[in-house]
Amino acid sequence: MGFKVADRVKETITAAGSGDITLAGSAASGFQSFASGISNGDYTFYVIEENGKWEVGYGQFIDNKLTRDKIFDSSEGGSRIDLAGETSVTITYPAERSVYLDESLNTVAGSGLKFTNDEAVLDTNNGFLYWDDNKLAYDEDLVYVSGLAVNAEETLEIEYVSGVAIYASGEVDKFSNYSNVTSSVNVEIQDNLLFIDSSSSDINVYMPLATGNGGKQLKIKWIEGTNTVNILPSGSETIDGQSSLSMHHLYESITLSSNNTNWFIT
Repeated sequence: MGFKVADRVKETITAAGSGDITLAGSAASGFQSFASGISNGDYTFYVIEENGKWEVGYGQFIDNKLTRDKIFDSSEGGSRIDLAGETSVTITYPAERSVYLDESLNTVAGSGLKFTNDEAVLDTNNGFLYWDDNKLAYDEDLVYVSGLAVNAEETLEIEYVSGVAIYASGEVDKFSNYSNVTSSVNVEIQDNLLFIDSSSSDINVYMPLATGNGGKQLKIKWIEGTNTVNILPSGSETIDGQSSLSMHHLYESITLSSNNTNWFIT
């Protein structure tokens, strides 16, 4: 069981009501059947059309039936359409859930928001997955993104966020987010690598929350200067059980990882 879309999948059936669809198992002329395009148990995007009415949604193909789990849009204002006759059922790729490249070859979602490592923040709110406050996916959806790094290279191990499974292949940019730091800094959750220059003053590195960011890693490299470099976790969180961590010598490198509660040197 997974999520899949396939080309040229369409069946024509006789259906009634607003419940789940029972498919015939035979393809419309010039198309392939659902069973030929995807596997039993797969989730997919669909469009249903009947006598001028239409519905675009998300459902599961199981035992030759198609569930109508979520309606993205329809001729009935986003509600299920009521069927009463010859109906076509097709696998589709909804525009607002598509991923494509704009004129500058930036990866763009169908809503127009851009996925870039330095501008977008992965977050959750009330059971939804958001990217820069734009709703990307519903709770319990499976989201497959091809050719896109969900976050920078060091955090591709993110798989589940509030019930949403993220599958990523390829990348927008193979390089990690990095910053050259010359004064005390509040680390953002999308940061992956800090180069510390303490030539001008002591530097405090204030860590983001470990809680809620399990698996997040941050590398810190001291490259120049003789003033002190201190790393401080947020609130009552700790680093290897300590309330702060000091770097001891020039060219020292530390990698910190979150277990979703505290930070640890790894």
